[in-house]
Amino acid sequence: MNFASRLGFIVKFVVSTAISYFGIIPLLKSFFERSIPAFVITWLIIFAASIGKQTRPFAAGLLLASLSKFSFEYMLAANMVLRFPKTVFYSDPALLTALLVVIAFSFVASLYFKKYFLALWIVPTAALFLYHLIFANSYYDWIDVHFHKVAMDPAVDFLFTTRKYQIDSKPRLRINGAHLRQIQVHPPSGTLIANYGSTKSFSKMPLFLVLDPNNSWSYKEIGTGDSRSVQFSKDFSKMYIVDWEHDTVSCYDTENWTQIAVASTKDEPHSICLDNKRGFVYVMTEEGCSIEQFDQITLKKRLAVDLREAFKYRQLQGIQLLFLEQYDRLYGLVMQQGGYLFILNPESLGVERHMRVGSWTDIAYDAGHNLLYGIDYMNGTFYALEPSALELKFSVKTGHGNYYITPDNERELVYVSGPYPGNLFVIDSTSQKLLGKIFLGKGLRKVFFDLHGVPCVNSQYGLMRLNSCYLQNLRVDRSRQ
Repeated sequence: MNFASRLGFIVKFVVSTAISYFGIIPLLKSFFERSIPAFVITWLIIFAASIGKQTRPFAAGLLLASLSKFSFEYMLAANMVLRFPKTVFYSDPALLTALLVVIAFSFVASLYFKKYFLALWIVPTAALFLYHLIFANSYYDWIDVHFHKVAMDPAVDFLFTTRKYQIDSKPRLRINGAHLRQIQVHPPSGTLIANYGSTKSFSKMPLFLVLDPNNSWSYKEIGTGDSRSVQFSKDFSKMYIVDWEHDTVSCYDTENWTQIAVASTKDEPHSICLDNKRGFVYVMTEEGCSIEQFDQITLKKRLAVDLREAFKYRQLQGIQLLFLEQYDRLYGLVMQQGGYLFILNPESLGVERHMRVGSWTDIAYDAGHNLLYGIDYMNGTFYALEPSALELKFSVKTGHGNYYITPDNERELVYVSGPYPGNLFVIDSTSQKLLGKIFLGKGLRKVFFDLHGVPCVNSQYGLMRLNSCYLQNLRVDRSRQ
């Protein structure tokens, strides 16, 4: 290969990488609405393009872009193919990096050593997938072993299990526990409200469910939609839900769980919060990143602000919205190659203060310590800030893949959780130290509190209640150390 040919290959490779990174892969993700199908189609395109001599630079560029855009999917594929515990990759990122480098170099080598193209690229890849298919049952047996460990763990007590998992004397619901989201307790009735499923994972529409713990955890459907956030009114007589699928915000009467008002929002509403002082409902949308202000009674839209203009970005993703009565301000979180934490005026919705943060996925307020918490799922760090000045007070390393934060004011603890690898981290908000972690299963969601203030959480295995004595012993053991 002469110099001109090499230079042409490099130019085509760079251009193909840029087109793939900014155009093809985002388009596939947007079309399929899920990363996994887009990931599979991308690999099929890479295979098809790598066969032809003229299209191999494009295949190489698409592969390089996919390593960045689908890094999490590569991690999951490697876990399933190689049957390594998920914690290996989160505790040792160098192992994952080495695996990706080997894949990339194998492909590049196959481009130059055309004679051995099949041996260097297609055959090893096909062998890995066949290996996964042959040993898939062993992989899922490994998951079942972990279920039995969780079931015997003194840290938790199962309220019910889901699907194939079963414990004697415990109810079993024929649903996937990992797809129960946004669980909230309705104190007057003692029932639980949850959103189940997603159009991205199921053929039927996702559902709003009411679960009754006093009737063997029977549940009924009160509507359809993909809710990312739920809020109750101050007297719990009304429930407000945003529907990400239908672009609406709805108000339900909690006495008979009927819808009494509904209003349209902008694309993909993601978070909702209430201002009981002014009687407002605030909705943040994921797509387009706007904040809308509605009347609590009529759901009539009063005001809407596009945050893309405030932050001078064409693309922003709305993540979380909180209203803090103590400061009479809205606190929000948006994502754009990292993230921004900002403070809004609740009446004009104008941005008063903001700061650059990492890949934060959740924020929560601890009234007992007057701290605003945030979690960065990429670098695996928990942050505590002073709310008015957004000044960092302390941080704790928890590990990658954690999405949710729940402060426990009664026990002076903070719970950090995430779907992968499924560990619950317990932080002492007084000593600002990590007390320990508990593996509770893949698909671990956000911790919430039952009628008696006991922390509960759900994963693919079912709904669990945390043992208060165990949590107290964590603090005692830490103080002794």
